[in-house]
Amino acid sequence: MSTSIRLSAFAGILAGSVVGLGAQQPPLERINLPEGFSIHVYAAGLTNPRSMVLSPNGTLFVGSRITPREIAQGAPPDRGQVYAVLDRDGDQRADDVITLTQGLNAPNGVAFRDGALYVAEINRILRYDDIETRLDDPPDPVVVNDSFPTDWMHGWKFIGFGPDGKLYAPVGAPCNICDREADDPRYASITRMAADSRCSPAGSATQWGTTGTPRPASCGSPATGATALGTTARATRSTTRRDRGFISASRSVTLGTSRTRSLAPSGRVPS
Repeated sequence: MSTSIRLSAFAGILAGSVVGLGAQQPPLERINLPEGFSIHVYAAGLTNPRSMVLSPNGTLFVGSRITPREIAQGAPPDRGQVYAVLDRDGDQRADDVITLTQGLNAPNGVAFRDGALYVAEINRILRYDDIETRLDDPPDPVVVNDSFPTDWMHGWKFIGFGPDGKLYAPVGAPCNICDREADDPRYASITRMAADSRCSPAGSATQWGTTGTPRPASCGSPATGATALGTTARATRSTTRRDRGFISASRSVTLGTSRTRSLAPSGRVPS
């Protein structure tokens, strides 16, 4: 993905987020860019856009998630949409925004592989085969996995394919500070799946994205620890998976102090 597309896509998603909150336009003039860079709105009018993936053919797929504030105000969580954003003339501005599906349970995560769009709801992952040939009439989805917990808190997913060809999906902790492993060992973990198999390789309270590199083969994801601690305290962690062990560059910030620790191969933080 080129730098231009990255910035344009970011601006477009920002625009959608602001529109979803009832504002007019994102304050692009407040974004400081390096010399030689520019930014503009790529697409607007998307409701609660959350994550995105760009196909090799240039289709930008966007997942969405209803906000906690809307949930608190009584809105049903199964109000999510998935979009396809098209730039038909290559001018780095969207020409069409297509709503592929709606009424999903927080379809936050999207991934693309071999012509298929993968969409992660809170409790399941769906696959839309040959999606780019049927943007105006999407096929019925194939259920890849519907065994995930149904908890809404931290249940939304950011998904992605690793360099090993497996699909990675998190299972967030269903609370802020707690230990629910006895209820389900997948809580606060990242799962890996091929077909219907899966495992839980690394601890992660709330994962906010996934990326991978082929050399060395690794997958990484940033994560937050405890939230709602105010504006001066937040525990964060970045976890990197290599082979069957885990190496973590972990920066925990609490009231102005920080420390770095490494994960053991088991994925547990040593005491």
